[in-house]
Amino acid sequence: MSPRTLGGADGPDADADFWRWASSRGVVAVRCESRDVAEGWRGIVATEDIERDAVVLRVPGALLMSARSMNEDTQLCDAFRSYDSSAGAMTPADKLATHLLREASKGRDSPWHTYISRLPRAYNLLCVWTRRERAMLQDPRAIAVAERARQATRTSWRRARGVLASLGMTSTDGWGTIRAWRWAHCAVSSRTVHVPFDAAGALCPVGDMFNYAPPPPPHGHVVVGTPLEGGVGKVKANEEEEKDEEKEDADVTGSGDGSWDEDAGEYVFRARRRYVAGEQIMLCYGRHTNLGLLEHYGFLLDGDGEKASNLHDSVEVSLF
Repeated sequence: MSPRTLGGADGPDADADFWRWASSRGVVAVRCESRDVAEGWRGIVATEDIERDAVVLRVPGALLMSARSMNEDTQLCDAFRSYDSSAGAMTPADKLATHLLREASKGRDSPWHTYISRLPRAYNLLCVWTRRERAMLQDPRAIAVAERARQATRTSWRRARGVLASLGMTSTDGWGTIRAWRWAHCAVSSRTVHVPFDAAGALCPVGDMFNYAPPPPPHGHVVVGTPLEGGVGKVKANEEEEKDEEKEDADVTGSGDGSWDEDAGEYVFRARRRYVAGEQIMLCYGRHTNLGLLEHYGFLLDGDGEKASNLHDSVEVSLF
């Protein structure tokens, strides 16, 4: 296993090869294209003005890596069925990570080789942080989350080692190492899209190039029952705020972003809002604190100005 095997292909030729590969397999980008961007290294940028809810990308189901593509690999399915791990049953995410590593180990013989070679070579999720890096978080709760994330990844590797070995992926050739497993685990955690047929989600070529933008911030609540009001301290939102929040939640979940279209057999991405030509099209993964973003995606929203900060962030404050 060479250092470049686990993703990392870069340069104009790699970009061109990737888009030729994606287009030849039915991926359709509508009024948008991949470009280098300020936020997120690569992203999807509008080439023309785009209206809200317009389709911007279609990815055929045959191109997704998920439980469905696993089922087409007889040897992989046999390994999952026959191996009984003393470390516990493999989770859907364990299986998808194994699927990714198996395809990566095939090199050019894998139908996903061009896609896998374009994945990041390294990730920054909390599970890969060293002890020294975890200490820099300073907050004991955040450090504990990072430590649990690292331990959980090692535990999942132990669950998968028997299956990996039965498929010929061992520590000797590099594919069975904890380093390779962390890479696959991070890819599954940070790059999958939701599908109804796999609890782990699906790896979606091109679709995982959209960068993140959070949904609208949560509404503040009116605190009633304060000492001045003679109450016991109760948090309540007024009716207008509740209505606004319901509408906002509908906007978050009911329009824009991506979803699986069973009838068309493809994953479809829509614009959450209007975009003008040259603007980066962003994807919403849901509401996350910065710690949650670091744990599951390897980045946080922080910087100068409200636009760059995370309005969903939170911090625990002890009163005692």
